[in-house]
This record gives sequence, structure tokens and C-alpha cells, in this order.
Amino acid sequence: MEKVLKNKKVHIITTCGVVAVAGILLFQGSIPSDSRQVKLNAISPNQGVAGTEVVITGSGFSSSVQGITGTKVNDIVYAPGNYVLLQGDVIAGPILSPDGKTLAVRISVDSEKVRMYCEEKFRSKEPCKVQAKVVNAYSKQSNGQYFTILYSAPPVAQSCTLAVSIASTTPAAQTISPGQSGVTLVKFNATSNCDGTLNSFAVSLLPMPSGYQAISSLRIYDDVSGVQLGSTQSVSSASVNFATVNTPLMTNQTRVLKIVGDVSPSAIIGSTVYGVFGGSYGVTGSGGVIGNNASGNIFAGNIMTIR
Repeated sequence: MEKVLKNKKVHIITTCGVVAVAGILLFQGSIPSDSRQVKLNAISPNQGVAGTEVVITGSGFSSSVQGITGTKVNDIVYAPGNYVLLQGDVIAGPILSPDGKTLAVRISVDSEKVRMYCEEKFRSKEPCKVQAKVVNAYSKQSNGQYFTILYSAPPVAQSCTLAVSIASTTPAAQTISPGQSGVTLVKFNATSNCDGTLNSFAVSLLPMPSGYQAISSLRIYDDVSGVQLGSTQSVSSASVNFATVNTPLMTNQTRVLKIVGDVSPSAIIGSTVYGVFGGSYGVTGSGGVIGNNASGNIFAGNIMTIR
């Protein structure tokens, strides 16, 4: 069959519901008579820091329209549906409209492209305006609308106090023997005013410089569960650092930890030693610092005599 379209003669061949026009395949219904532009009725909030969630409302289309086989965005064909673009990039979809008319989608603007764009603006102390568009199932784009991301300085890190005190269950003065192992030198209570992780702490052994030589190694335990925290430390100087304790601290929850030592077989008979908690370091979940009490040292005050 021949037909004249716009004063030009073309051949139209119809078979199996597929129309071929001048060599181009079209699916019936893929270009409906009503191909309205999708609209953005609102973008909220209109300002905030990078990472603020943004709600976009407007008219959208369902993917169930006969003949829709894909949504074309920036020359790329995606699965049928509505798509949100930020700064020209597809960041959400396919989003389906339940009634084929209204579209509501919640998105986060914390994308790499938006972050880089905003950081450049923030270096000049300028707010950054980010463009949002919606592409509907017919590949029609809305006009761009903007929302503003304001510069916000990062918070100053929260500092927490770790109060340390000698536990009442610390053994009284005791006499120990050369070669003895598993000697409890000191127990202490650790209480933080915020959640976090106790990463490390240091222990000093007195008297110095010779007293520490009676102790060959140190270990730290959770006094309740009996679990060893970190690794056993050999004593080669008066100060020993437990670098990998990594034990959780809960707000206002007391942890009872104990320092256990092993006595050197060559310990000098008659020498004395007692433990000193020398300092601690930890972090909160947000990266804040957890430090020990202001004095920095807690003396056990219990003398162990080598016999």
C-alpha cells in the first residue's frame, strides 16, 4: 500500500503489529498521542547540608503503558519507568507511579558528583545550587529546578571522659615467688560518659628502675568474662603499652579490667613491685576522643613482695 505523508511518498508495511517506516522499527503504542512533559511541582527542602534528603513531587507515568519498552535518558535506554537526574546524572529509578499521574520520590543528594561540585563552591564560601529533573516513561524531561545546599563546617569532635579508679576487688598486699605466673597486680574500674571503644592504655610498674625487672610479662583481662584483651606484652622497660585492647565502652557502664603479670624466674628475692595505670586512649563511634582522668595516673597502692 502506498500513502503520501507531507508530500513525500513512503512505503508502510504492517505485519505482526510492527510498523516499519523508511527502515525504522516502531512498536505500536510507543508514541502515544498524549506525551505530556513531566512536571515538578515541588522540591523540598530548598536548603541544607550535603547529604540532605530531598523530596520531589510532580506528575509521573507508570511503566504499564502499552508499547513502552524502555526509558531513554541521555541516549541510554533504561528499564521502563521514571528517573530522577541530579546535575544531569541518573541517580534513581525506575520509579513507578501507582496511578500513572503522580510521582513522589525521596532521594539523597550525597552523590560523588554533587559532593565534588559542592566542595568546589564551598571553597569559595558559596552555596551550591543543584539542579534536579525528572524523566518520565516516555523519555520526556521536566524543566530543571534547583535546591540549595548550604556550606556547613564539620562538627568539632566530641571528647569523652574515661574515669578510672582502683576496684575494691584488687588483691591486698601479697608475697609472690620467682617464676610464678598469673599474678593479679591491679584491678580497675573504667567508666565512660559516652559510648566508644577503648583502644589502648599504658601500664607502668614501680618502683623504678629495678622493680619492674621482677615482672617478665603482662596481660589484661575483662574481670567479668575472663576474656583476655589484646596480646601478652613482654616487659622490657618500666612502661608497657597495650596497643590493641579494642574493647567497647558503654555510656556510664563500668568495666572491671585487671592486669595480670608473670614473675621472672630470676626475680630478685626481696624486691617489691606494684602496678600503676598510666593512661588510656579510645574513640567514639563518631571519631571523638575518649581520654582517661585528668591526673593521668592511678596508683594501685598494693605492694607485691618477691620472696
